[in-house]
Amino acid sequence: MSSNPEQRQSLERSLQIALGGLILLAMLTLAITGGVAVRKLANDYVATRLEHDAEALIAMLEPGEKRFLQAVPPIYNQPYSGHYYIIRFDDGSLLRSRSLWDTDFSMKQIAPGEKSLGMANGPQGQQLLIHTAAYRKQQQAFTLAIAEDIGAFRTMMQWLFWLAIGVVLLTLLLFLIIQKSLLRRAFRRLDLVREDVRGIARGEKESLRTDVPTEIAPLVADFNQLLTGWRGYLARSRHAAGNLAHALKTPLSLIMQQSRKHGDTYLVKQAERMHGLIDRELNRARIAGSALAGRRFRPAADITELADVIRQLHRDRQLDLQLALDAEDQLPLDQQDMLELTGNLLENAAKWARHRIRLALETGEVMRLVIEDDGPGINRDSRLSILTRGTRLDESEEGHGIGLSIVQEITELYGGTIDLGESDELGGLRVTVELPLPE
Repeated sequence: MSSNPEQRQSLERSLQIALGGLILLAMLTLAITGGVAVRKLANDYVATRLEHDAEALIAMLEPGEKRFLQAVPPIYNQPYSGHYYIIRFDDGSLLRSRSLWDTDFSMKQIAPGEKSLGMANGPQGQQLLIHTAAYRKQQQAFTLAIAEDIGAFRTMMQWLFWLAIGVVLLTLLLFLIIQKSLLRRAFRRLDLVREDVRGIARGEKESLRTDVPTEIAPLVADFNQLLTGWRGYLARSRHAAGNLAHALKTPLSLIMQQSRKHGDTYLVKQAERMHGLIDRELNRARIAGSALAGRRFRPAADITELADVIRQLHRDRQLDLQLALDAEDQLPLDQQDMLELTGNLLENAAKWARHRIRLALETGEVMRLVIEDDGPGINRDSRLSILTRGTRLDESEEGHGIGLSIVQEITELYGGTIDLGESDELGGLRVTVELPLPE
């Protein structure tokens, strides 16, 4: 199946083509059927009138003398009037209307008692409807053909036919416009569902709304059920990973103790490596990442609360923690992940700062978080290695190790970057994290 948008046919277009085709077919069928019916009705009317005129002419005819006893209607005497008759007697003689002047029209040969109705060309290109019948009067057999020009009627019928086609096309266009408007109104309700999907991706919603059209209600219900199941599966997976890691840490600690007791440095080194890997997976299990539909990050409220906690934890040192927040009320980033990232950076800065910490956050196409302190900082050669899990510059004090590596993991998970440098103003470590913001 092609994924090219130009090759994919929209639902709206499919409905327009299907309904438009059905309407066009129905209206054309109605127009053609109506035209044929009206034409037949008109022909039957003219044929009935021709029969009445034929009966009137026969009543006035004197077959033996081959003349009319009374004057025929004036229309049959006016040249090329469009009303004509021809009487052919058994001896081959003809009695014609004066309206034919010096022209003629073809007559069918029929048996006595029979009748026929047909079309033939007449004088001056006229289209004649001819009624032909064989009669017997006063022991004389003869054939009467009486005709009427219906060319004007046919021209009018053709004009009405094309008028009907035009009305059909205009009506079809009107129907398609109305249909498009109705479809747009109906699909506008689907836009709300699409917005819900975007809200789930941004962490604003936990499920799709259920007040949707009946046709898509099963799809919405299945999606919500799938989303609930996915969240449960993710939670169980993270819980299981955490349980497994915790279960492994106890026997691993015993192995490390016994190895140190027996002086086996190689085994101690491998056990410490395994311990670091377990810590890494424990922290990975806590990181939701951009794929998790959780609560959105609120920089002003969340960072302010986090800063208050840091101040309380280090209130004996009276740290000057300054905040400069230039961001929207909510960002499309998971709240727990951002609290984990910011919390680790602030905790790390608080452990090494002498008196001052400054946090600046601004947003544009990316979220840029900068945390500086007035501590000893990190020399240029050690900045890259410090991001490795568990690496610390000062083994006597926890800091600059696991916290920064967790920050790096979260940053990589969101497709961002992290940079360690020196604070120009405070003189200590400056950590800059940039995370792209989903649209």
